[in-house]
Amino acid sequence: MLLAPGTATALLQLVAFASRLETPRGQSEGPEGGRHKVAVSALALAAQLLLGAPSHPSSAAFVDKLLRMQTLQAAARQMAAAAQTLQGSVEAEAGSAEAAAGAGAAAAGAGAAVAGAGGAAAGPSQAHQRAAPAAAGPSSGPAGSVAAMAALQWRHERIATWLVDVMGLVSSMLECAEAVPDAARPPTPGETLAAKTRRALQESCLMDHAGRLLLLLLAPLPRGVQPTGAQCVALRRLVMATCNTGVRESEGDGASLLGQLARQGTLEVGIAVIAHMDKGGTYGVEHALLHEALTHGPQTILVALYRGAIAALVSAIMRDRNARRPCRLSRPGAVDLLLRLGRLVVASGSALEDYNKEAYVHGGYNMVLTFYLGTEEVHCTYAELLEVEDLPAMAKAILDSLLPCVELGVRAGAPERSYAEALGAWKLVLGVARHVATWASFEDVEQLVAPLIRMAEHALRPLLLPDDEVQGPSKLYVMPMPEHAPPPMAAAFEAGLLPCLERLLRRANRGPEAYVVLHFLVAQHAPRIFALLIAYAEARQAGLLLVTLAKALRHIDLGNLRKHPAGPVLLGAGIILPHSVVPLQPLAEAAAANINAGGAAPPTPLAAFVRTTFWLVLRLLLPVLSRAVQTAVSLVLAKSQQMRDEIIQTTLWSVATQAPLLHWVRDLAENCVIVTAPSDDDHGSAAGGTGLAPGDDSPEQGLHAFLLDDVDVVPLLGAVLRLTLFCGRKRTPDAWASHLEPLAGACCAMAAAWPEAVRLAAVRADDTADGSGGGPWWPEALRVLAWQLENRGGGPTSLSGRVTAVSAALEAGGVIPAGGDSSEELAARRHRAGLYAAALGRARDHLALCANPACVNLEGDSEADLKLQQCGRCGRVWYCCRECQVAHWKAGHKKACSGGHREG
Repeated sequence: MLLAPGTATALLQLVAFASRLETPRGQSEGPEGGRHKVAVSALALAAQLLLGAPSHPSSAAFVDKLLRMQTLQAAARQMAAAAQTLQGSVEAEAGSAEAAAGAGAAAAGAGAAVAGAGGAAAGPSQAHQRAAPAAAGPSSGPAGSVAAMAALQWRHERIATWLVDVMGLVSSMLECAEAVPDAARPPTPGETLAAKTRRALQESCLMDHAGRLLLLLLAPLPRGVQPTGAQCVALRRLVMATCNTGVRESEGDGASLLGQLARQGTLEVGIAVIAHMDKGGTYGVEHALLHEALTHGPQTILVALYRGAIAALVSAIMRDRNARRPCRLSRPGAVDLLLRLGRLVVASGSALEDYNKEAYVHGGYNMVLTFYLGTEEVHCTYAELLEVEDLPAMAKAILDSLLPCVELGVRAGAPERSYAEALGAWKLVLGVARHVATWASFEDVEQLVAPLIRMAEHALRPLLLPDDEVQGPSKLYVMPMPEHAPPPMAAAFEAGLLPCLERLLRRANRGPEAYVVLHFLVAQHAPRIFALLIAYAEARQAGLLLVTLAKALRHIDLGNLRKHPAGPVLLGAGIILPHSVVPLQPLAEAAAANINAGGAAPPTPLAAFVRTTFWLVLRLLLPVLSRAVQTAVSLVLAKSQQMRDEIIQTTLWSVATQAPLLHWVRDLAENCVIVTAPSDDDHGSAAGGTGLAPGDDSPEQGLHAFLLDDVDVVPLLGAVLRLTLFCGRKRTPDAWASHLEPLAGACCAMAAAWPEAVRLAAVRADDTADGSGGGPWWPEALRVLAWQLENRGGGPTSLSGRVTAVSAALEAGGVIPAGGDSSEELAARRHRAGLYAAALGRARDHLALCANPACVNLEGDSEADLKLQQCGRCGRVWYCCRECQVAHWKAGHKKACSGGHREG
């Protein structure tokens, strides 16, 4: 139709007539009623045609002609006239000058009630104080007659219907102006069609006039007068049109077109809608007519109305915070209102949980729902909920509006208020992660998790070195680190950040929580943030989180990574976490020495971390990562079919060549004392003569057992050497070469501490020509490693020389010379080994855990929820299930069990 010049011109003339239509004053269905019908039909037709093809050049030309005809300015003038008409009706019905003065105050748009949102409600707004006299009872005389009441209702209905279609046309014009490509827009020098449309709206103050008219239409009817069905339908359509236009306007750039009255109307409508949905307070905003319209109507219409009203409310709050003439909505009021909206969104997401389905299906207008804001269990009654598909966008808009208003630290002058706001924000973010993000698409999850990451980064920023100052594993944080967490983290810990992360990790391998975990762990500073959260959290909760992480890593099947969406990032977190705690190693060693000397530690979070949790990181993660390395090497060398997937291939290579694990193996092995071989060995004992016998019960023997038995360090290094031999004498990519120096250092330290174990590994290599043995130490692999070191270092180095010496010794007969440590150096090594062994032992006993080292039981929301049962024979170990007890019995507990003789 818009392509035909005659038709387009006729429609333009009809729209011009409709935008200038005088306000109806009677109830006649004659000429006045006919003109009204023609006007609204023309406006509706024009809006539908623009929406049908918003990007077509003919639509842009039509919008441009509407603007040149000053259609918006004319509509704004008619809105002002309609407001005067309604205002006069109220004065006539009230029959007093006092009511007239109140009507003028309402038209000014001051909303005192909204100022009390979330705080002390200040009573009805001026808009409703104005209408109160009219509601006191029907006035005497002709104005109070039934005919007069019917005329007033008819006038309300007609004005609302006309305003609906005007707002629909404005919304269509905005969408068309934004959708038309630049090349297809009518030539307007220096100004795009979208900018021209917005300028016309701003100059005409159309949205302000619409807001004023909306407030007047929402005024209570005189007592005894019930709204008609048509009046409710018109009001519903008006609210939807106004809200949709306000939301569309907020999506554009430039100055806000929502004036003070438009924002006031949007705020009051939004408060009425949310009060209807969550059965909460209205802050003095009483809209009986709107309540009637919200209660009765087609469900599809009501759902769209709820969606539009809440979206417009969030937009209006943000616009009002930055407006030159804001409504009387304080910053605390805005925060409380946004938190209330967020709880509605979280409750709507929780309705899909199994424990809420009964209430959701059969609750009617009294749905008693249970949901979680952080660790707080909330029970609330709701009359209506939002649709699931709307939740991600709603949650994102609310969080984006809330966080700039909240100070996550303690604000001077109002510490209790600022802390309460920060606590509420943390709880809401965690509630969204639990109840909303798990139902969102992959792309939406990223936007919903982003506020959680931003808040954590903001709270921990004082401890993080800038990226350009980070140098290796030893310089990651601002040193010295404080004993207590930064003040903004207090609210995060109280809200339950760590328990919520633990719950997400426990479900990451079997539910939609995988994508939440994925987006959290791939953030730029996630590894350091994760380490600092563990460092400053309550020690027991940090330990439970680490146990869950270790189990989640064991649960990953490297041979079938496709069924683990979060598998690669979980592995990355497990690999990087030992790296992220390296800067705290000196503090942990000092704490271990202090404990052994009988010293007391200060009761601070950091002191608790370096005494216990630091060592628990090593105790739990190094064995798991060692098994992962050996499995990944086997898969890489076998060239399995999944290696064709680039992401999986990169993941397996990263797991197989993880430098942090090799760093810790090297560091721990360098502190081990030489283990003397049995004297009856055919090949002779390892040189050195001084050290531990394999069965020695000295304190440092615990470190030997941890490395040899738990970490399985000899096969681990043998597996990485096999991968080095597989790469051959060619330059490896930089991303995979960071492990070369830690690998070489670990191999040399192992050869010095356990020469006999290394020699036997070399013997197994000779017996396994195809390299399929469990971690053989081939001399050729060591020579390739030395070549790689020299090739990357520009020539021979002391480390490459030591690797070559170990290779030559193994090839010559398997006798590895001792390191030649002096008695003082040997004593120092034994002392450090004793410290490490004692610290690792305390970490093992810190929590009551399942004794099965291969346990993957992730039932429940926390490790603390598992019910442990004591071994019936020895009483020294505990198990979470029968399966773990049987597995541990077969793995070696049968030999260690005391056969029914309990200790103590």
